[in-house]
Amino acid sequence: MPTRSRSKTSPLIWRVLPLLIAATLVFGFWGDLLRVFGAGVALLIVATVILTWVIWQRRFSLFIRYWNCWLSAIVFAAALLGLLGLL
Repeated sequence: MPTRSRSKTSPLIWRVLPLLIAATLVFGFWGDLLRVFGAGVALLIVATVILTWVIWQRRFSLFIRYWNCWLSAIVFAAALLGLLGLL
């Protein structure tokens, strides 16, 4: 039975590649993002960075253990986006 050949690509590349793609898309469409979301882009970037960090560290238990904090942060961010939408 032939053995499966393993990919020679480093696992680090598979972790960094989505970040590079996301950064390229953000910087490529920065003007459009600012026009659509305004100052709320900062909230979206912060939320994306935090979510990426949690996934990168594989600390999914943080979502389960502190679900009420995550839920209140989501509600607070939505309220802040609503206030920024009035400006």
